[in-house]
Amino acid sequence: VFETDEKRKLAMYMRRTAALRPLLDELGKKAYEDLHKTLSFEVGEVSMELAEMKSVRIRAKQEAQPAYRPKAVEITKVNQFLDEAVDAFQHFVDMYRKEKPEPLMPPPPPPPVYDESGKEVPAAPEVVPIEVDDDELGVYLRAHFYIARLHNKWLPPPDAGPAERCRGLKLALEKFEWLRGHAREKLPLLKDEAARSTLFADELAMADQMVELLPEQISRVHYAR
Repeated sequence: VFETDEKRKLAMYMRRTAALRPLLDELGKKAYEDLHKTLSFEVGEVSMELAEMKSVRIRAKQEAQPAYRPKAVEITKVNQFLDEAVDAFQHFVDMYRKEKPEPLMPPPPPPPVYDESGKEVPAAPEVVPIEVDDDELGVYLRAHFYIARLHNKWLPPPDAGPAERCRGLKLALEKFEWLRGHAREKLPLLKDEAARSTLFADELAMADQMVELLPEQISRVHYAR
């Protein structure tokens, strides 16, 4: 996008997401799998850019007036775009979950299992396998990385309590922790040996760094007055 006027660029991005997002509900996932991936990733990128543009406006006001506190409507708009970006990228990565086809004759439920005290043990949740081709692993991991960063950019409301102030940071930490383990599980499976150490390397290093930094930041924000 080469539009330089900020308001026109903002309007253009919003028209773009408004046109694309409904297609994700209207098109069948199985029949249009590749299109779903393309559209959801684009919606995520555009929504992420919209959130950044709104955040830049707030930071500019704070630089001009150090005592400036963002208005509730400004915070709400930033978080709206952040949430829409997270939803879009989550839609994208969920496309790699391969649900089992429904059997023609569903099997009977397994018999209950009891522990030593006679209490029924709940059945373990079924794990849905994730299938990612080598040539799509980079963009798949990057979408997860974007979700973690988006959580980290979430703005707490002005009257937020300690738990609410830390909400986005905690979600980001949880996602970064999961992602670095998931990436290190998937990358060694690449057929290209060189790609095992280069693909997603910068993002993985940043994820490691964020896992080290975020706990202290969460503690600082939680006890801030």
